[in-house]
Amino acid sequence: MKIVGFVVSITLLLTCLQACRGPIIDDRISGKYRMLAIDNYEQAALEYEADNGAGTEIIAEGVCAVGYNDKYIIAKQHPVVQNKVDRSVTNYFIVTIQLSPGKDEPFLPAAPLSLKDFETQKHRLGIDDLAFTKVYYTID
Repeated sequence: MKIVGFVVSITLLLTCLQACRGPIIDDRISGKYRMLAIDNYEQAALEYEADNGAGTEIIAEGVCAVGYNDKYIIAKQHPVVQNKVDRSVTNYFIVTIQLSPGKDEPFLPAAPLSLKDFETQKHRLGIDDLAFTKVYYTID
């Protein structure tokens, strides 16, 4: 009987440790912007953390790579449809980093961009050299 109790205790402990392990990705990108994924890398999403600690999702899960400087964050995302990453589609984003003191709200990207529009916008903003420096998962 003692062995059964011991096995049950160990099983409960391991289950608790597994459930309480924390996110697989919690990566501060710049200022209040961070990448977050709870269970797997393909859940990676770009979030903005307000002063009260609440997170606002800026780019939905499926973010596979980001790059940044002091003014912009660029992101590459494969959208998640019905809990599955659609690797046939690649969206690009340019996020302006909030620089105004006293404002606690993020600049939201207008919409996902095609590669051509992304490159055009990068050129217009003078950030042609900004590259994806953090890769969270790759397409096999």
